[in-house]
Amino acid sequence: MRRLHVQRLLLCCALLLLPNARALWFSMPPECDGRCWEEDVKHPLASCDLEVVEGAITPEEADDVVAAAEAHAAVHGWHSQRHIAYPTRDLPWTALPSVARVFDKLWGAMEESVRRRCGVRPIDRLTPNDIFVVKYTPEGQAGLDRHRDASSFSFNAALSDPTSYGGGGTRVWLDSAVRTLREKYLRAELEGVVRDGTAPGASAEARGAAARAEATLDRPPGTLDVDGYVVRPDRLLPEDGETRKIAKGSVMVHGGRNVHEGTAIVSGTRHIVAGFVGLNRHCCTLRYSGWRGVMALVRVTAMNNSARGGVRDKVGGRVPLWDYVLYEEWRGVFRWIRGASLVLALLSLAAYAAWHVATRLSPRFNLAARRALAVVAGYESSFFRGLARKRRRAMRSALPTKHSLDD
Repeated sequence: MRRLHVQRLLLCCALLLLPNARALWFSMPPECDGRCWEEDVKHPLASCDLEVVEGAITPEEADDVVAAAEAHAAVHGWHSQRHIAYPTRDLPWTALPSVARVFDKLWGAMEESVRRRCGVRPIDRLTPNDIFVVKYTPEGQAGLDRHRDASSFSFNAALSDPTSYGGGGTRVWLDSAVRTLREKYLRAELEGVVRDGTAPGASAEARGAAARAEATLDRPPGTLDVDGYVVRPDRLLPEDGETRKIAKGSVMVHGGRNVHEGTAIVSGTRHIVAGFVGLNRHCCTLRYSGWRGVMALVRVTAMNNSARGGVRDKVGGRVPLWDYVLYEEWRGVFRWIRGASLVLALLSLAAYAAWHVATRLSPRFNLAARRALAVVAGYESSFFRGLARKRRRAMRSALPTKHSLDD
């Protein structure tokens, strides 16, 4: 097993050292702007504000999606572990091919919105990271905790009428608004540090942090340095957000950096379609990864070996997402090489067997084959003699080469 991993690493290095491979791996297309955003949510456009697209699909189409999802779940059940950090009771859109046209309409509405509002250029590529149908019930999963999506853009389509359930909706804290409130939240956080550091029995480290925080709080309002400060979603106050309950068939589109939560329902059933959208994800693929791709392979392979099992299950958060994606692409390349080698070997064996049987059973075929091989050999000899003559002319030398001794 170790020898196999070493061979893979050497093959990767050999590919990178070839001039053609270097040109292929390091020449990014223009939409990449010379870099890869490994985390979609960190892209500058992920702060795009929210828009509700009314009537993206008809109520009848929304009912079709719900019916297809419930029919599939009646046989196979709902998924609950597809998302690690914020799991939902859902079904992936690929499990519902009968309503693919509805997902296409939702995607079109989302794409038109972000390209019109969010600065997405015509050359930029939008890709579906994940699209799924979610079911909320009071006795099952009633809502979803506050979070940021790990995507450049997100959309949320209502499949249920707002009057068919109690509570619910989506509370959103726009990133553009939160940025204007950063000093407020920073001061609140520093006040908490002061309280912890001045409490009885506080450690020396906590007391030192409290002293520094108290000195910072003495500054006049509007003078705190908040550059680089990111407000944690769990610190946001409900009154600073806005709850949206959109009409059935409408879709809410926003950047992935906007904090949001699914408000718990207290009665009825709520179905939605949620989607995570990536921007220019191909810029981070194996083709343009260069040495980073090799290091990702080495890193994840080593961690996978130490875990002795599925790397995502055993190692968890210690594996960066794009390292794992590149690792899977490497595995796909090696699987293709193994498959192609096997197919080539089988075809060669079949061709040899057919040739052997045909030449044994048919003298005429044997004679024709020998003549054909002689013709091919003659053309090959003429080809190499021609190359030798061209080489001599280029070198302006009268000395014969190995292939021109019989000229």
